[in-house]
Order: sequence, then C-alpha cells, then structure tokens
Amino acid sequence: MANEDQEETILDDELLGSPERRRLERVCESMLARRHPANRYLVQRELARGGMGVINVVLDQDLRRTSAMKVMPPKIAMDETRLRQFVEEARVTAQLEHPNIVPIHDIGIHPETRTPFYAMKLVEGQPFNKVLDLLEHGGPEARESYGREALLDVFRSVCQAVAYAHSKGVIHRDIKPDNVMVGKFGEVQLMDWGLAKYIGSEDDGEETGSVRTVDPFSAELTQDGIIKGSPAYMAPEQACGDVEAIDERTDIFLLGAMLYHICALKPPYLGESLMDMVVKAELCDHPLPREAHPDGKVPAALEQIILKAMSPLKENRYQGVEELIREIDAFTQGRRVCVRRFFNPGEHLIRTGGHERDTFVIIEGKVEVYRTLDGRNVCIASLGPGDIVGEMAAISKDTRSANVIAKSATDALAISQESITDELAKLPPWLGQIVLSLADRVRRLDTQCNPVLLNRRFFPIIHQIYTIYLTAELPGKGQIKSSFARPDVVQEVAMQLNIDPSVIDAVFNILVECGLLRNEGPELLVRDPETFRFFVDYCRQRFEPERGVRRVKALRLTGNNESTFKRALRKLESLAEQG
Repeated sequence: MANEDQEETILDDELLGSPERRRLERVCESMLARRHPANRYLVQRELARGGMGVINVVLDQDLRRTSAMKVMPPKIAMDETRLRQFVEEARVTAQLEHPNIVPIHDIGIHPETRTPFYAMKLVEGQPFNKVLDLLEHGGPEARESYGREALLDVFRSVCQAVAYAHSKGVIHRDIKPDNVMVGKFGEVQLMDWGLAKYIGSEDDGEETGSVRTVDPFSAELTQDGIIKGSPAYMAPEQACGDVEAIDERTDIFLLGAMLYHICALKPPYLGESLMDMVVKAELCDHPLPREAHPDGKVPAALEQIILKAMSPLKENRYQGVEELIREIDAFTQGRRVCVRRFFNPGEHLIRTGGHERDTFVIIEGKVEVYRTLDGRNVCIASLGPGDIVGEMAAISKDTRSANVIAKSATDALAISQESITDELAKLPPWLGQIVLSLADRVRRLDTQCNPVLLNRRFFPIIHQIYTIYLTAELPGKGQIKSSFARPDVVQEVAMQLNIDPSVIDAVFNILVECGLLRNEGPELLVRDPETFRFFVDYCRQRFEPERGVRRVKALRLTGNNESTFKRALRKLESLAEQG
C-alpha cells in the first residue's frame, strides 16, 4: 500500500507540471475571470436602508448569481459595539441552516467602504407587513390572495424558524411582520437577526442611553439603550429593560404579537409617542384582537391562542414554540374550534328568538327541543350524546326557532358561527355552495312544524299505518298483508313523516291497547282491516272535516266500534297533552 501511495504522489507531481495541466488551469482561470476584478460583487440597486446598514442587490461574479448584500455604513462602523454586533449577526445567522432562515453566503470587508459586509440569499417578494397593510386597506383581491389559512401558513413557517433557532440556543428578540419576507413562490424567511443572542450570553451595548424617537416599529430606535426590541410588539420584560428575564418565552410573546397583527391588521401597541407605546408594552395594555378589528370576526379559539402567547407572565405563556405550533395546527385542522360548556337540568342551551349563533355537540346528558304550539310547549326531539343542535343558526341569519333545555346534567361542546364559517371556507367553492344550499332547504323545512304536532292531529300517523298495511299485497296471492315486523313499521312511519320513532311507538301502544292492532311476537297485526278502515275515516272526519268524504254518522258504526274509536282518540289526545 505504501508503494502505491508513493506512485500516485509521483504521478500527481508530474501532472502538475505537464503542459496539459497548465492549459486546463488557464481554461479554469478564464472561466472564473471577473469582468471587474477589483470586487467580487457588483452592486445593481439599493434594496433597503436602515440604521445598521444598507442592503443592496448585487451580482456575485464568481458564482454568477444575484444575492443581497448588507453593508455597514462607515459612520456606524466607527462604533466598536455596533461593529461587533454586525459581525455577530452574520455569524449567528450563518449557523442557523433552516429553510425559513435566510442563508448567509459570504462575509468580508467591502473594498470601497472598507466596512464589514455579508452576502445572503436574495428573497424576491415583499415584507409581510406590506401584505398585512394591503389586507387592511386593499380590496377583495388582496383578501382572496391572502385568506386566513394562507396567513397562518406564513406564521407557522416563522414559528418553525424560531423553534429551530431555540434548539440551537439562539433567541431572535425582534420578531415582527417587518422582519419576515414572503417570496413569490411561497417562500417565508425570518430576517434581521441583528438583536439575536445566544441564551445566557452577555449582551453587548446594554449601557443605559437615551431612546431615539423616529420609527416606533423599528428595533433600531431602542438598541442604543437598555430597552431592545420594537415597541409596537415587545414583551413586558423587554419594555422594562429586564435583560436577565429575556429568554425563549420572550420570542413566544413576540410570535403572539405577530399573530395579533395578522388577526387585527394592526400591532398590539399604538400610541402618540414611542414612550407611550413602551409604557403600554410594559403593562401589556392592548385591546382584544376582536375589539381591535371588529369586522375581522376573529375566532374565539384563535384569540385564546394569541392571549396565551402574549400573557404578561412568562410562566403563563406557551413554554415552547412547538407547543404553539401544535395549537395552530389544531386550529387550522378544526380541532380547536369549540369551547366546553356545562348545563344543569332545566337550563336553556338555546332560547326561541335568540340571536346567538353557537352550535352544540352533546357529549354527555340529555336535552329536549321544544316549540310553543297553540299556547303549549311541544317536545319535537330528544337528543343525547353525539347529537348536534343549533347548527341552522350558524349558517343563516334567522333567530332561534325552538327552545333547547337540558333534561339532565349536560356536557356539550359549543362551536361558534365564525369557526363553522372558517371551516366551510376551506372546502372547494362548489362543495361549500352545496352544503349551504342543502342547509337552506333544511332551514325552510325546519320552519314548518310537522302536522302531527299541530292541534293534537295524529291523523297523518293513522293514515300512514293504513297505507302501509292495507295497500300491501301478499306476493302472488292477491291478498292484503296485515302483519309486519313492528320495528320496521315504526322506522318507516318515522321516516315518511320525519317524526321521532318514540312518538310512533307510543301511538302503536295505544292502538294495541284499544284492540285496533295486535302484537304477535315481533309482528304487529291489524286485527280487522275493515274496522281499521272505518277508524281511519272516523279520524279523517274528526281532524280534517274539509277533506272528509263521509260524515261520522254515515259511517254506520256499531256501538262497540264508536266506543273503541272515541277511547283511542282520547288516549291519543292525552299523549299529545303530555308533550
């Protein structure tokens, strides 16, 4: 092996001096030759300017790509503290290799200004705060391009970047929409790590100084003093200048403040002066997101996430960015759209005529749905675990059409109208329209009370039973089929009339008790088809005289039949009176 290595070394030395090798070197030098040898980077245009540097769009002559370059102005470079901060920003950012953190390509001394620079990826797009400004002042096109789901996707990407930085022991300290770039093709980059620091490390430039008042949304205003951050978003510990208290949960507060801006279309803290905003930040004095943007219909579940992230006390915030990400995922996936509520027996979940729009999913317990008909309360449905009530009000502008009362201790999930609207908006437009159209049909039917519930009219049930039994023939025999399995008949009548099966079953019990029907095992029989036909005509005359074809006296009833019919009707009326 030693001899082989020596032979390869001799061959390499021979090649280095060969004419072919020198020719290839000249080819390589020609390919890498710069049009302007003095500088690797050619400035094409200025992209942005701030207190800590100028960002230019540059052409990298060596790699033939367009990059962004941040150059420190000579005046600022005279401050050694800021000089160190600038270099540290580049080095910290370069160590955070993540899809949502801008990559650093190079660092050095600019040949013209003789000040530090660093080159980074050029993100073609716009700052996220410009997107939010467009949503606040723009038209429907802006809202169509950036719906709530798209905005939360951007926010989630920022959270991922911060979570990665925290895993490397770095906190950002200046998270805000201005420092997020949104690319043309969905790229999201968290920028400006100028205030970033390693957790537990000493902070340069913490000496007390005056606070300059130029732009209240910029961190550059306050970095000269002990207060560091952007006043419109900063956490209380930042506003108080409590440097030792600043940690990962400070970034979580800033993420919450950014989410606040996404929902309210304005930062948490606004004021006439910088110090006014700093005082508000110190006290965590901001309006609720839904109050800051009443037309935005901020979902209660999303507002709860914001308020938890922005809790004044660090121990009450999310303790890690991953926890915040899970909450956002639960919201976007529809798993965090409800609030659990408890109702005592007799307590109303819903009242007739109410304007509230919550939908309830019964977890445990029993509720009954009542309507007032002819001056009395009529139970139109009994609901239990797994059942849903109140959903029609969530997709219509109508007031509540019934009372819903807990019959036992009831545990329910309350889903807001805003949450349902948000979930419907996630469906393809055609599917969402189908859902709304079907709901509208059900809503119109819901306003029409079943005739069985009006004026104690049980004739539709009686007539439906007659139709099932006395119009069915035995296969191949031409005879009337007078018996069916009782559960099948109950379900058939309930389905045809849209009535609770328990009501049908109670009617059957009365007809059996009065001798008009008979149970034989699982079968339910009509005792005498002719007598039952007379009973149907009798009911028709009693309940619907305008449609009757005979008068009761013309039915030629026997004394026994008429007595039986009257007794059956009295029991049916008594059943109706019981609701």
